[in-house]
Amino acid sequence: MTTSKHRKDTNASKDGSFRSLFMHADRADMFLMAVGLIGADGLGTPAMLFFTSTIMNTVGAASYVSADVYTHKINKVIYY
Repeated sequence: MTTSKHRKDTNASKDGSFRSLFMHADRADMFLMAVGLIGADGLGTPAMLFFTSTIMNTVGAASYVSADVYTHKINKVIYY
């Protein structure tokens, strides 16, 4: 008898909506879930490659610009 009662309690705890998972989440939790979703989706590597290639293109273009323009461009890219 105790086994069937225990089984009923276990099934009752599984009856929850998807929304109930996020019922107690605050803004920080939602932000971290969004960042995790973006990272898990595989967008981290292409974004890193984009910014790295932009920095490398700026360094490669240094041969025909003045030092002030080069410094300004590097600082702009690094800000990203």
